[in-house]
Amino acid sequence: MKYFIFIIIIFYLSTSVPAQGIHIESIIHTADADSKLLVNQRTTEFINQQNFSLPLIREAEIRLGINGNATPNQLDGYLRNEDYYAIKISPNSLRERKYQRALKPAQADLYKSNDHMFMQEAIFERYQSIVKLYYAEIFIKEKSKLQPFLVKKSALLNEMLDQGLDIKFKDVVDVEYDKNDLLSSLFEYSNIVNEEHERIKGFLNVSDSIFVDFDHFISSDEIRTIILTVDTSNVVLSPEVIYTKYKAQLSMAELNYQKSRNKQIFSFFQAGYSPVVVSEEAKTKFNPSNDLTFRFGVNVPIGANNNLRRSEAAIKLYEDKNDAQLTREKYKADIMLQRTKILQLIDAKDQWQKMFDNNLILKLLKNESLKDQITPLEIMDMEISVIKLRLQGLKLDDKIANEYIELMSIIGALNDTARNYLTRD
Repeated sequence: MKYFIFIIIIFYLSTSVPAQGIHIESIIHTADADSKLLVNQRTTEFINQQNFSLPLIREAEIRLGINGNATPNQLDGYLRNEDYYAIKISPNSLRERKYQRALKPAQADLYKSNDHMFMQEAIFERYQSIVKLYYAEIFIKEKSKLQPFLVKKSALLNEMLDQGLDIKFKDVVDVEYDKNDLLSSLFEYSNIVNEEHERIKGFLNVSDSIFVDFDHFISSDEIRTIILTVDTSNVVLSPEVIYTKYKAQLSMAELNYQKSRNKQIFSFFQAGYSPVVVSEEAKTKFNPSNDLTFRFGVNVPIGANNNLRRSEAAIKLYEDKNDAQLTREKYKADIMLQRTKILQLIDAKDQWQKMFDNNLILKLLKNESLKDQITPLEIMDMEISVIKLRLQGLKLDDKIANEYIELMSIIGALNDTARNYLTRD
């Protein structure tokens, strides 16, 4: 009896109602404030603030040239050679500027695609915690129903042993095994409850005790309806697929930029002023037709000078395109596999339900007239058997719920905190 009192204490501590009730939607909404998501959003904002492109002018140069004497030469008279004043402007490549500007939105889109990934990870993490907590509490409640029957069976065997009656060794072994298994299971599920409570409190950023309101929690039949109607043929919303798509787009922008380098044709434009040689008297009037000069330079680009960087960018683009294609194919296969896995589990649950509905032990226990023909020890064994059968059904429900949220994650459905996939509409 002391043994089971200890179990009851554990059960009470694990399932006692705390002070603050929390709805599932409130837990899911905390994904909007997930730290990884917020950091990534700030990174995207930081990228948008940066200037990725070259200016129109690469350099502006002022040229001054004083030839001959800087002051009048007393020996030769007022003789001064031609001076030269000019400004030279060298532009950056217009082609390079064009493709360099395309790098910024491509880089920002790649980081923005991470928002989808981090959001889904955050929501998935919360769904996992909710499902674990829900079924751990149910398992504690259902397994604890074994306690009174194991107490009675153990007491009955002790009484028979004291009276010198024949008892089966198997009955003794079974009851001791069930007692140990019950204690171990309650410890395990109690730990899960405590861990998930702490995890959810971390999501909510609260320190007070909480309990989660599991009203209208989704059933296996409702999951079946969703699985049969949800579109699993389109993988464009899968976060990894979106990420590899934008990664390839960034690589394409980088390749275009590398191709544009070393293709500068227009080199420079120069405007200069050269006063004529003055030998007798200083010049008093500016004469543009004689004194101004204009020059411009044209390059013959040799693209092979950029072969290394262009080839490296081309290889990266090739790899990223392959990665995007392989990721799409992988997700298509994963979705079909996950869908099949869930449907198989649901079929197993259907078979369990048929077996439970037609269970002869249940029929015997419900038939009061037949109970008189059954020994107390046999009744205890039948009651324990029924509870164990119910626990098998719960294990299937637990697996179905976990595989269900895994499928929602693979198809990219967990991208909005406004949608709750664990509660009936």
